[in-house]
Amino acid sequence: MIRPAPVPLSAQLVLCTHAAVGRTVRRFAAAILAAWERPELIDDTELIVSELVGNVLRHTDSSHLAVSLQVVPEGLDGGTLVGAVADCSSSLPGLREAGGGDEDGRGLAIVNQVAKEWGTRATGYGKEVWFSLVAGPMAM
Repeated sequence: MIRPAPVPLSAQLVLCTHAAVGRTVRRFAAAILAAWERPELIDDTELIVSELVGNVLRHTDSSHLAVSLQVVPEGLDGGTLVGAVADCSSSLPGLREAGGGDEDGRGLAIVNQVAKEWGTRATGYGKEVWFSLVAGPMAM
């Protein structure tokens, strides 16, 4: 039997920034990954998007943000989940070391620990912080 090549799965959510946007984004990520039958990615993805959205809320005056998720298949062995949080601020974030008494400054350190890779890029409208996670084999 010949199996068709896996098709990339992608989803995007655009929201106005407000206090509850982090919860909305976590629910979006969990629902999408559950629908794609990727439950093993839910916890890490929720954590990462929550930290990235929190950075947008704390460090920018962006009126809205966009969260995108895509599973890029790589043969039958699995693939990569690529996610991103984009906003209207051109200020690129940077990884820093928070002191023991600091109340913030750990978000990108958490992303750095959990993600396979992550980075930032300027866009025509602001910036995007992206990340990737290893995705297991697709359910057949």
